[in-house]
This record gives sequence, structure tokens and C-alpha cells, in this order.
Amino acid sequence: MLFRLMLEGNDLSAEAKLRALVDVATGDENIRYGGVLVESSIRDWGRYDQRVADIMEVVDRQRLDYLESLFTACGAEGEAIRINSAILYGALVGLEPLSSRKLVDLRGDLRALLDKLLASL
Repeated sequence: MLFRLMLEGNDLSAEAKLRALVDVATGDENIRYGGVLVESSIRDWGRYDQRVADIMEVVDRQRLDYLESLFTACGAEGEAIRINSAILYGALVGLEPLSSRKLVDLRGDLRALLDKLLASL
């Protein structure tokens, strides 16, 4: 939700918002909130605490809905809207723990993936 507020306050195209979202989500801003591992830690916590799991489900749905609105505005249609959103979001969530061990380039890899998703529209 914070990212959405940051991006919606600007007069950017949907594609520019997707690119900015990748940059914001992979930037140093998250260090003050615990860094790239905080989200995976919360997700792990949710495996043992139903309240946390319920909140993560709401957050995930809001994030996916926002991505779907951006991909729709970029020209995605039908199932491509859901698939592109799921792939980008899943990559962000899945690559974060790997990046903490320097196994992937989180920002670079997500930018490359977004380029491929947008090129497929």
C-alpha cells in the first residue's frame, strides 16, 4: 500500500509505475524496515500464526490487484493480466531471500523480467 501511495502521487504512465515499483521495492528504503529478509520472515511467521497469515493474504491480494491494474493499463488482456502480475510479484517475493545471500541481482533480475513481461504484451 505504501508503494502504491508513493507511485500514485506522480503523473507516470502505467509502465513507468511498474518500473518505479521495482526500483522502490528493491531500493535501500527497505533497510530501515529490516531489509530484504523482513518479508520472508513475516511470511514464515504466518505459517505458525493464523492472524499473520490472514493479514498477509489481504496484503498479497492488494498488491496483486494493483499490479493487475498496472498491467491492464499497459495493454495486457485476459489471462495475461493475472499471469504477468503473479510472475512479477512471485519473483519479487522469491528472489528477496536469494539476494540476501548474493545469489541473484534482485533489482537487475526484476528489471529484466519486467522488460520481458512488457515486451510480451
